[in-house]
Amino acid sequence: MNSFPLAAKTSRGYDPAAVDRFLAEARAAYDAESASTVMTSATVRQVSFPMTRGGYQVATVDNALERLEVAMAQREREHSIESEGWEAFTQRMRLVSLEIIARLSRPRRKRFRRVFFLNSGYRVAAVDDFAELILSYLE
Repeated sequence: MNSFPLAAKTSRGYDPAAVDRFLAEARAAYDAESASTVMTSATVRQVSFPMTRGGYQVATVDNALERLEVAMAQREREHSIESEGWEAFTQRMRLVSLEIIARLSRPRRKRFRRVFFLNSGYRVAAVDDFAELILSYLE
């Protein structure tokens, strides 16, 4: 049985075997008692899967990965607060926020590296608009 709906046989989607394998590893990492697991929210955020005809619907898998990333990040936050204490955690988050503010304060179209022209990526204007929303929140 498939974990996610399949794309049409003529459309491309994520390779089901790769997605299922990753999600099994993620479940094992999340269920592990140890806070120092190899899988982190960053691992989930950066994962990519091969595309195949009739694979899992991309949007459905992406939505599940987003929920998994949030759950992993919340767990990481809880473990950090437990291990370093609230004050140290808050100070570290302030430093991270300052780093993000510095990056997002760069001029439009200069905030992030561009993808190679043959690769697909986000529209630069859309990224800049989103970056400005994040910047206004952080400031």
